[in-house]
Amino acid sequence: MPEKVSKAGLQAEPPSNEQIGQQLERIAELLEGQDANPFRIQAYRRAAETLRGLDEPAYQLLAREGIAGLERLPNIGERLARSIEQYVTAHPAELACDAVLMCGGWTPCLHLFSHTQGKLAWDEALRVYLPGQKTEAVRIAGAGRGLWGIAAALATRLPGLMLAGGLTPDNVAAAVDRRLRRRGPAALTLADLQEIAWDRLGRAKGDVLIVRFRQWQKLRRLETPLIVLIGGATGVGKSTLATQLAHRLGITRLIGTDMVRQTMRAFFAVELMPAIHTSSFDAATTVRVPVPRETDLSKMGFIEQTKAVSVGVEALVRRGIDEAQRMVVEGVHLVPGFLDRSHWGGAIVLEFVLAVADKERHRANFTVREWETGGIRPLRRYIEHFAEIRRIQRYIVGQAHSLGVPVVDGPSLDDSLSEILGVILRRVEEEVGDGGSAAGVDPPAAGPPSPTGEGAPA
Repeated sequence: MPEKVSKAGLQAEPPSNEQIGQQLERIAELLEGQDANPFRIQAYRRAAETLRGLDEPAYQLLAREGIAGLERLPNIGERLARSIEQYVTAHPAELACDAVLMCGGWTPCLHLFSHTQGKLAWDEALRVYLPGQKTEAVRIAGAGRGLWGIAAALATRLPGLMLAGGLTPDNVAAAVDRRLRRRGPAALTLADLQEIAWDRLGRAKGDVLIVRFRQWQKLRRLETPLIVLIGGATGVGKSTLATQLAHRLGITRLIGTDMVRQTMRAFFAVELMPAIHTSSFDAATTVRVPVPRETDLSKMGFIEQTKAVSVGVEALVRRGIDEAQRMVVEGVHLVPGFLDRSHWGGAIVLEFVLAVADKERHRANFTVREWETGGIRPLRRYIEHFAEIRRIQRYIVGQAHSLGVPVVDGPSLDDSLSEILGVILRRVEEEVGDGGSAAGVDPPAAGPPSPTGEGAPA
């Protein structure tokens, strides 16, 4: 991104500070409707207040000083400054590189931390990257902090681990923390946890928490390969949900089908396999066979692309099963009925389809996506193909219903995540059975796996 923004790059009628403020307020309202982090929501509202109180138009400040001028203002950091600059200039952001490659990639706990715009720090003693500077009120526990083993995990408090696993709200975690401080970690029993849960949540919700906690403990003893597949149309929140799900389950392998498609593009030319060289909602342009006039070309092109990408996805799933791995795969190409289930024997492979029935809520997701990425994923492109995206969603959901695959359409990300997590943990409980001790609270050894990609010692 150039240091200065030329006047030629500005719109004919640049938006006023009030208009920019209104747009920031709108994004805050959309995030609020998605039950997003309150600090993230407040950041947009404070930025709106700052711009409304600015003595000069923001576009003049940008033209004179560029992004740095916005960053010097109160309540506006680099991320928001770039989003505002994109809104003012209507130019996509540019990155000073052709590609970013990682060997092995981050584990989901660090991936999720990076989504908050937090900075990673290299720990020379441990030889790993760990969360460093925070931008939001997040909690990091266990291996996410570079602490391996039961003793080290307990030193950071059991409540932090429970929160990292998404098992309990803050008020319960705080009560557990106080009791641990009074009695010490060895004194906390399952009966204590149940008593706290009843006191803070009521008997019904407290009992649900205890059941979930027992199920989560059994996940640690699972020896069967666990593969979770999350499909759904563009813009329904698959990537965000999959990242949080992998983090809570302690799964280090998180793969998107878009990456499978991108890899295939390197091996198959457009002339040989045109379907994989377009977006899923723009695949109609690759249909080259004569079809009846009433044919839905967007659906037909999408099906052809899904068939091609499914070959690579099947190879990933088979390898995961053969190597007894735990893996989360997400993407628009995970359409029920396209993968060969006959190879899934001896593994727990769970399919889900994420959907957004409410058209306006679905459309709003693209608005948030544009602002969150600083224009790298522009709203206009998705809105122009919104009708095709909705038709593809109807097709995917129809496939799911016909094959008995759960369709998840929660009012918020947390609700959808809780529903999927519940199904997974119940299935794990069936697989593991009632083996193991239930005498007390058996805390998770180290929360999520280590940032190096290797499991922490039990």
